[in-house]
Amino acid sequence: QVTFENLDRAMFKAFESHLVRGEKGMLNVTAAKQISTLKTLINYARKDYKILVNPDYQDYTVSRGDSGFEVITLTKDELDVLYTLDLTNNPRLDRVRDVFVFSCATGLRYSDVKQLRREHLRGDVIKLTIAKTGQAQEVPLNEYSAAILEKYKGAKKVLPIGSNQPLNRYLKELGQLAGIDTPIEIVRFKGVERVISTHPKFELISMHTGRKTFTTLSLEMGMAAHEGMAI
Repeated sequence: QVTFENLDRAMFKAFESHLVRGEKGMLNVTAAKQISTLKTLINYARKDYKILVNPDYQDYTVSRGDSGFEVITLTKDELDVLYTLDLTNNPRLDRVRDVFVFSCATGLRYSDVKQLRREHLRGDVIKLTIAKTGQAQEVPLNEYSAAILEKYKGAKKVLPIGSNQPLNRYLKELGQLAGIDTPIEIVRFKGVERVISTHPKFELISMHTGRKTFTTLSLEMGMAAHEGMAI
């Protein structure tokens, strides 16, 4: 029987083994997420309900064997191809493209693009409170972001942004249409076994790619690192 008191290192090790075992077992990065979620639950029980727990859980970590993610960004050429792609006959992907390019041009997360309102637009800058951190932020507009805002200036919403999950799905469709298909090798671990797979880049694009693209291209174009970090 599993109890809070017997969740020691041996129990955690058995749980990890259960997660990664077998042909359909989880990769280390996924197992690590499950372990982290369990530790969060135990923390909650200990702190909020004063339940007696085994202290061993705090030191237990899963060896991922990798970073758990790849930094997927668009090159300047890929961004320009996407930006100039003729989507006249596909208004759905046209809207998705505009939202994504706006993220690439501003570094804003999905949650901040989603919360954007007219009052946040102050001339050639965006001023808003970041949803994730609660910090006041000022983001300069550039030719991409300013043009996209101008395109929707008469619309009810600042940008035509939908739910995150369908948006990420449509982005892959958009990337394929734009020919963003450079092969990307992904290396993961299942226990000590290396699991290697190769994917065209469009399969790996998500809204968070916009933020990473902003950072990468800003540095390539000469922006000081501390300025990029501030944005």
